[in-house]
Amino acid sequence: GLVHLLRAGVVVAIVVSAYGYVQQEQWLDAMNMTLWILAVILLECELRFAQWVATHRRLFTSSACVLYGAIAMLVPMWALRGEWFDAYDAVLWLIAFVLIEMDALKLGTSSS
Repeated sequence: GLVHLLRAGVVVAIVVSAYGYVQQEQWLDAMNMTLWILAVILLECELRFAQWVATHRRLFTSSACVLYGAIAMLVPMWALRGEWFDAYDAVLWLIAFVLIEMDALKLGTSSS
């Protein structure tokens, strides 16, 4: 239906954007896009397969830390290039996603 059509459109847009970044040799943007797609996939798994994730919490927590750490490493790269808005934008997105991730994994709370 309509949802599948919209999803297909989003996939096409992502592929076209990724291709454009690579063609224009915008490696920082290509890495950023790839890392964020992986972060969204991880979060999607955490939300859709909560029971399985609960039994593999350490794996998902470690994966999230690696992904967000890699994204955080892009912030100083943008700053060194003088791309302050990109650095600021990345920090805001990181804060938002880390908070969402903490909620999805119930970090800092005891599970009964």
